[in-house]
Amino acid sequence: MHELGLLDEFLKRPHHEVRELTGQIGEERVTLADFSHLPTRCHFIAFMPQWEFLDFLAEHARRYPSFHLRMQAEVTDLVEVGGSVTGLKAKVPEGTLQVQADLVVGADGRHLAVRALEVDDLGAPLAAFRAAIVELNPALADRVQELASWDDLKLLTVRVDRLKRWYRPGLLCIGDAAHAMSPVGGVGINLAVQAVAAANILALPSRDGPVPVELLHKVQPRREWPTRMMQALQNFIQSRIISNVLAMQTQPRPPSPSSCSTATLGCAASRRA
Repeated sequence: MHELGLLDEFLKRPHHEVRELTGQIGEERVTLADFSHLPTRCHFIAFMPQWEFLDFLAEHARRYPSFHLRMQAEVTDLVEVGGSVTGLKAKVPEGTLQVQADLVVGADGRHLAVRALEVDDLGAPLAAFRAAIVELNPALADRVQELASWDDLKLLTVRVDRLKRWYRPGLLCIGDAAHAMSPVGGVGINLAVQAVAAANILALPSRDGPVPVELLHKVQPRREWPTRMMQALQNFIQSRIISNVLAMQTQPRPPSPSSCSTATLGCAASRRA
């Protein structure tokens, strides 16, 4: 935001500034991160409601005469000519909408029509689901009856995956549309925002008409390595840490300072080797 010259206006929006992250491990609270010493413009993480953030971006994008925002529009299909994507079809309150474009950028999530990922089906009776909630938190016993059907639930299907190829002639997928991240670490939005790398590569060439597929190809290697590393870390945390904690029958405890020092020394020795 600072590099775009929008930081001051951005911070006028409702947000919460966090300069230190702590975690509860059993009965102990430990410091996980301290941002106050980072060599950045802001020494904190700003948490902002998604609708505020998107409204902020839309407000500033409207300053460009070529920007048009269509609300309540759901992409249903792509328009193709001769093997190249030349636009899209969408469902809008007025009916249907067809948009012609030199380049279609899929950026609205893991269930995007152009991505064609299947949604998980829980397939479990609701009574059993209510019982499972009460088992996890008995304080909700007098409230779970409010769940009358699956329509009362909003399901976030947890996926850790990525497309083998993020592009094809006339089409580029970025963010969740290209690589679905786990909620672990809360880094999905960071990876999505970093898709600005696509704009840096494609902005100028796209002014002259259809973007050559060779340029679309450059976006994937630019962003794929950090995506692979983060997904590998998420899978490790899910399989080696979270699953073990959930299976524990006793209160977890943070590692002792001596074990942390030993682990740090071991890592340092490995790097020297």
